[in-house]
Amino acid sequence: MKNKKGIELAINTLVIMILGLVILIAGTSIFFKAYNKTVEMSEEVDSQTQKRLADLLNDGSSVVVPITSKEAERGKRIDFNLGVNNELLRDATFKVEVEYMDSTGNDVLDEQNCDWKNQDWGKCGPFYIKELFELRNNEQKFLPIGIIVPKEASKGQYIFGLDVLVLDEGGNYVPYGTRQLLTINLR
Repeated sequence: MKNKKGIELAINTLVIMILGLVILIAGTSIFFKAYNKTVEMSEEVDSQTQKRLADLLNDGSSVVVPITSKEAERGKRIDFNLGVNNELLRDATFKVEVEYMDSTGNDVLDEQNCDWKNQDWGKCGPFYIKELFELRNNEQKFLPIGIIVPKEASKGQYIFGLDVLVLDEGGNYVPYGTRQLLTINLR
């Protein structure tokens, strides 16, 4: 009699372990399916943004930022998307400059006295790709422009001037397209 109870207990334990393992595998499978779907959706949003930028560039603009004003929270990064179309009838070298502007529209960037640790907008400016890039004639490029909101920033509206510059035949960078104004509204 004692052996039957011991065998029943061992079988019940084995059944519970198998059920637990099946539930664990099913849960893991559901998690990875949801994760993969989220990654696919984020890629679709990115491709939709690129399509929108391409459509705006194909309408005749040489520099576009489709959404120029965004709400933000302190300590977060805000992303703007930039599209550039080379309409110079030659291959060219470009670069992007983004500068924090005061309420009168003047640039106030001062990188020598910059406090990068605190991301002081008044001195450091925003985070963006600062490398040069080449574009062939009629080629388009899409760039992210990320602005990190300092944790110490005051509530209000902040304006950034975005310029695309092109290397001319004299070896100087000159403005290309129109200056774009990026606005961050801090709650």
